[in-house]
Amino acid sequence: MGTEAPVLTWEEVVAAARQFPARLVLAVTLWAEGRGEGVPGLVAIAWVIRHRTVARKQTYNQVVLAKYQFSCWPPFDGDENEEEVRRLCVRIVTGQPIVDVMWSTCLRIADGVISGQFPDTVRGAQNYLTTKLYTSAQCPAWAKAMGVACVVGRHTFLR
Repeated sequence: MGTEAPVLTWEEVVAAARQFPARLVLAVTLWAEGRGEGVPGLVAIAWVIRHRTVARKQTYNQVVLAKYQFSCWPPFDGDENEEEVRRLCVRIVTGQPIVDVMWSTCLRIADGVISGQFPDTVRGAQNYLTTKLYTSAQCPAWAKAMGVACVVGRHTFLR
């Protein structure tokens, strides 16, 4: 019998993620969206998500799994993380160990932002995109219409 994780469809993964505790769905989103950003970038992304939960009166699961809100969740638009995120979620769903320092960091940050232990570093921002996209000709109209709250790492945070 192999030790390879079972294959789950994205539909099965998302259905399972809808039932994840808030800390897990937030940590997966942080890991997928910002694991290359370091702790300040991860905290900033987590605060954007927390601000949306409050403003929209929704759960973390509802906010991050809403269509077209975070590129790491379906439907995908060519996101290079797709398979890595699916594998991480399968490991969570099946109870397999996750040996990844950044995953442990994302869990700690999720706990810290949910509990309010970490201060808001994005000044109320509810949106972000890469600074490269924000400063390009392809910047979406919705982003152009917003004010810049701050820049952290490679992301521009908007409100």
